[in-house]
Amino acid sequence: MGAAEALTDNAVSAAEAIRQGDLEALGCCLSRYWAQKKCMAEGCEPELVANIFSALEDLLYGCSLAGAGGGGFMVLLTRHIDAETSIKERLRSRGLLRDHLAFHRVGVDKVGLTVTLDGF
Repeated sequence: MGAAEALTDNAVSAAEAIRQGDLEALGCCLSRYWAQKKCMAEGCEPELVANIFSALEDLLYGCSLAGAGGGGFMVLLTRHIDAETSIKERLRSRGLLRDHLAFHRVGVDKVGLTVTLDGF
């Protein structure tokens, strides 16, 4: 019960960080979420994931895994907008860059969904 309540409290904190535009606070929430998930499913963190998170710590505001079962996508909230090259270099230098890793850039849409209808 306490773990579920902590997840809820952290989600509220994350929402507030988003409203405030506070990436550092949001990163803390993201990393806290991953720690909470690991408490609920001990041993769920693959060694490669732990090593990547550790190697990139100074480049990130926060990190977690997302997707079915907590895996599939690694979420990295970076301190710098163009951190992909630095991340790849760091992983390569530590022997952690794997051929099966794909990198995807995402951002926040500040406008929202816009729908237009032609011909009406």
